[in-house]
Amino acid sequence: MPGEHDIQKALEVQLQLRRVFDLHAGGTKDRGGLQRVRELCDLAARATSDQVCRGKLAQVETLADALYSDRRNQKWARSVSRSGVGPLRNRIFDALDAFDARLRDILALRRAAELSQQLNEADLTR
Repeated sequence: MPGEHDIQKALEVQLQLRRVFDLHAGGTKDRGGLQRVRELCDLAARATSDQVCRGKLAQVETLADALYSDRRNQKWARSVSRSGVGPLRNRIFDALDAFDARLRDILALRRAAELSQQLNEADLTR
């Protein structure tokens, strides 16, 4: 089970992913941006064993594949005259928000469990 350090690492990587999406808007083929997203998602996935977190990262990768293509982003367009870039980016950031929230919940639960254990140990030594 990954420890607190691994969760902190995954949170840092999540911030790096956000920066990639801020710097690479999408809508055209961008192999560099897509490769960086894949590398960061892989790094974050190795830092957590939580399947929900890994699912969110897989979702980010899939959406990034469409975002950083010339045509696949059009499937996400809400009308013929509009690009699918906006809806894709919204879904990507929603997935990153969910990933962040899940990691923070896991971290809070672990800290609460550690505190409870410490309190129980302190009670036993009295």
